Order: sequence, then structure tokens, then C-alpha cells
Amino acid sequence: MQLQIKSARPDETPRIESLQQSAFRAIRRIYRPNATATPVRADADLEVQTIVALHQADIVGAVDYWLAPPHAHLANLVVEPDIQRRGIARQMLSYLESMLAVEGLRSVTLKTIRETGNPLIFERLGFAAVREETADWCESDVHAVLHEVTMTKAFNTLVDS
Repeated sequence: MQLQIKSARPDETPRIESLQQSAFRAIRRIYRPNATATPVRADADLEVQTIVALHQADIVGAVDYWLAPPHAHLANLVVEPDIQRRGIARQMLSYLESMLAVEGLRSVTLKTIRETGNPLIFERLGFAAVREETADWCESDVHAVLHEVTMTKAFNTLVDS
């Protein structure tokens, strides 16, 4: 699948939000934020940026990130449900890692809920679990207890010789 990966523009926000709702719909059956949860974008000090994947001018993937040297943090990695498992997330992450390496960053981190099965997907993308704790900020109709897994991926930085 031919993709264009780029930084999102402000006018693309409604389409990105629609994609996030669609992609998270199945996961929300497993967990959902409770009343104590604080959205990532609620932290006014964070400069959250978004990378999008375009296929034939339509946004089919997106990932939010913010810098916290020496790493970047990822959130809301989504791919259009009908075209998942075609390497779109891998391409977005590769693009993002190249951008971050130029800035001297060496790794990316993210948090996910174990009960979704997403840690296995992120492991296939090169991430490793570094911490797991009870996710008291979310609730489930299916699981009595949910677990938040922090994962990280180191990547090579560009070095001038």
C-alpha cells in the first residue's frame, strides 16, 4: 500500500479524531477511562504533535507524540480498522523514529493496557515492556483488574562521521 507519512495539519484534526473513535471502538469494550482519568492533551505544558499516514489523500493512520528528552512519548496510535495489519503502524513509527533521531533522541515510550492484547503487537514493532502496574484510571465490564504496561523502543540515532 502506497502511503505518504507526514506531520498533521490543524485542519486534519476532525478526521484524526474520527479515526481515533473508530479505531478505539473495539478496545473500549475491554477498557475505558474512568472519572479520574486525565486526557494526555489536558497537560498544557505538553506540545503534542501528530503524524498521519495518507492513502490516496485519506488519513488512514495517526499517532500522537511529544518530546521528553532523551525520548519521545507516543499515544493514540491508530490505523483504520478495515486496513490494519498492512504495515501502516510500522511505517508511521519508522518515519517518526527518523525524525526523532535527527533531533538526537534515542527511544520512544508508550503505555498500553495488557488486557487489550496490544503489548504483543507493540513487541512485534520492536518495543519491550519495562514496567507494569494496576491501571486504576480505567475500568472494564470484562476484567476485574486492568494493567497498564509501559513499553519502550530504542532506535539508532544518525551519526555524522
